[in-house]
Amino acid sequence: MKIRYVGSRAGLDPDRDVEIGQVFTVLQVGESYFLAIDEGGDPTTFYEDEVELVNPPLDPPTPGKPEWIGTDARDYFTDPVYANAKTIDQKVETRGQIHELRHATPEDFERDDPAYVGRIEIWASSLIGGGPIETAHLLAMNSVGVGDKLFAHFESNPNGTKYVQFRDADGTLLPFSPYYDFNSLTLERAFLRLRRGQRIVCEVTEIKAMTGTCAPASPDTTWTVYDFVADARIVGQHME
Repeated sequence: MKIRYVGSRAGLDPDRDVEIGQVFTVLQVGESYFLAIDEGGDPTTFYEDEVELVNPPLDPPTPGKPEWIGTDARDYFTDPVYANAKTIDQKVETRGQIHELRHATPEDFERDDPAYVGRIEIWASSLIGGGPIETAHLLAMNSVGVGDKLFAHFESNPNGTKYVQFRDADGTLLPFSPYYDFNSLTLERAFLRLRRGQRIVCEVTEIKAMTGTCAPASPDTTWTVYDFVADARIVGQHME
């Protein structure tokens, strides 16, 4: 993710040796700031209203009607569709298969590609107003367009909990995560298949946008969610 400096925030006089129009590569996205480096590798922190995207996507998504599917874990134990699944992972996998069948095309049944991981949906969200002001998140969300590639990798917390993170082609760590639990499971299993020199690439094929307010609890707070639909593949040695 590349950003261009457009000027300091009103009322702020930061001690920065940067020029208007200078381009930086973002390393990490905060709620309302970016940690970025210049061409020489020197780090700088910018607020989101001090920068603009370099070469943003031409057609940003238009927010539409929310499309949620139930995520109540109790369904795994009460819905008869999961009766034959013996473990939680099997129940999650069954739920994912049902979801995929709803979106399948004839081409999906004809696919014969060992490198193909599956259809992955990636969650990104922003809250503006009220508590957290995640305006930088929204700018990061708008930096990704159809056809862009996101690189998935696994990380572990100090307590051993594993989670998936995504970076773009510039190496920016994005505030994105797998949309559903079955997306996480699909990626986790794909990570176990990786050999030296291989990685998982998610090419965005569609972007769904949803927005609304947190009324009645916080009517002045607006939430925005992007659902990046992507084809995930293993690339690298013997897989290109």
